[in-house]
Amino acid sequence: MIAFLAPVPPEVAAGLSTLTFLTGWIFARFKTKPLRAFWVGTEDVYAARSESHALKLATDDGAKFLTLDDIDEVCGLPLYYPMPDEAETGQTLAQLLRKTRTPGWIATARG
Repeated sequence: MIAFLAPVPPEVAAGLSTLTFLTGWIFARFKTKPLRAFWVGTEDVYAARSESHALKLATDDGAKFLTLDDIDEVCGLPLYYPMPDEAETGQTLAQLLRKTRTPGWIATARG
């Protein structure tokens, strides 16, 4: 037998099988927006779920005097240009974003 700890309104659960209800509840509970790349300021790139999330991450890292006007989503060709790093491997922002599992800073450069 499966027990719920969260209150469930009867009208929501009515007519659903236990498996259907549980599957929907689990997916809704843990659903998150995917990470996207954002230019923050003039050269930093952050992996975040939204522009405001990128601004908060940059502010937490010590950036000052930034507003939402300083945040732009990285899209199109800039995602696929090689970005040199300390190891000079030249990964693209798309590759770095795919490897990133947590929100935060991922690169510095603007091209």
